[in-house]
Amino acid sequence: LRNRMDNDDNNSVWTCRMPERLSSEEEKKVIGEISREDASAYHALSTCPITRDVEVKMEAISLAVTKEEYGNSFFDEGTYICTRCKTPLYSSTAKFKGPCIWPSFREGFADDALHTIKVEAYNNYTCEVGEVYCGKCQLFLGHRFMDGKEHGDDHEHAGWRHCILSLSIQHKSGRPPFGDEELTRRGESDRWEMLWSKGLNEGERWDKKGPSPMLVKLLDDNVLPKGKALVPGCGRGYAPLEFARHGYDAVGVDISESAVKEAEAYFKTQDSANLEGSVGMQLGSFFELTDKYNVIYDYTFLCALDPEARERWAAQMRTLLADGGELVTMIFPIREKTGGPPFSLSFELVKSLLEPQGFKAVQLEMVPDELCHEGREGATGIGRWSLT
Repeated sequence: LRNRMDNDDNNSVWTCRMPERLSSEEEKKVIGEISREDASAYHALSTCPITRDVEVKMEAISLAVTKEEYGNSFFDEGTYICTRCKTPLYSSTAKFKGPCIWPSFREGFADDALHTIKVEAYNNYTCEVGEVYCGKCQLFLGHRFMDGKEHGDDHEHAGWRHCILSLSIQHKSGRPPFGDEELTRRGESDRWEMLWSKGLNEGERWDKKGPSPMLVKLLDDNVLPKGKALVPGCGRGYAPLEFARHGYDAVGVDISESAVKEAEAYFKTQDSANLEGSVGMQLGSFFELTDKYNVIYDYTFLCALDPEARERWAAQMRTLLADGGELVTMIFPIREKTGGPPFSLSFELVKSLLEPQGFKAVQLEMVPDELCHEGREGATGIGRWSLT
């Protein structure tokens, strides 16, 4: 927790503190050194966690350079990216008319797009407050306040109000970051290609640098049916490769061409002599597959789908699972949250999707912390399902 209390009696309990304005000479100097095209000097000021003096300076510079750009009169469609590392941070669909000069957003582009630090006290706010940073490069962006519903956001998932410095973000015109809305509802969003094509190193964002320890244990214990294994939405391919190491003919499927290329490149770095089975990648939609598989493994695939695609997901799982096969669902994230992806899941939700399709739970329980990926402890469950 950080204590960020100001003793400014002019601050109200809900409006943001107005940034300090530079003198005319200071502003002229700043505008000569910092611009939208080159904000490197502004970026160099940022620290994580931020200090009070640096925060005030960044606010003043942002106001001098951007003149309240992206404020309450700007609602063009598109994506807001980090001005330092170009990571997508916010969607225009998450923007609303807030109570201050800075742009207001209800949520980030994805859970891991942002890094936040809870603040114990900030000015005269009585709601929960946090500092907000770019999840990739840690550039200071602004603050978030748990008062969105009270101050401008009429969305059904209103909660947080992210108050973001205009010079820390840049608007890119075009479709919202979730891509074509109809494709998104069908579970075939092009958002993932957008993210992978910008570059995703091992260990960044959702990439965990290896398969789930829970999956490794299941395979080591030899409790799953043998044969063909399918891993939809497999990203860099850690899971299908692990299946191949344990004798399966494994196929990883991803809708992102860049992800498939990353997986194929990763496979080439691994010792093929250790493979008892085979592994391959397929570019395309999970919903267009027709082959049968003895094991289907879902880890962060269901939670990445638009909720409207969930019943379609369950029906396709029924279509693809071979007689005597088993569906393994790593259920994450099990926690209260609004929006996504990742969208919040629960045991009851997954049961309500799969049981009408004829699935019966063989195992349904929380995953021990030591078998979870780091950072997902206490929020990951496992469901193993067979057809009745």
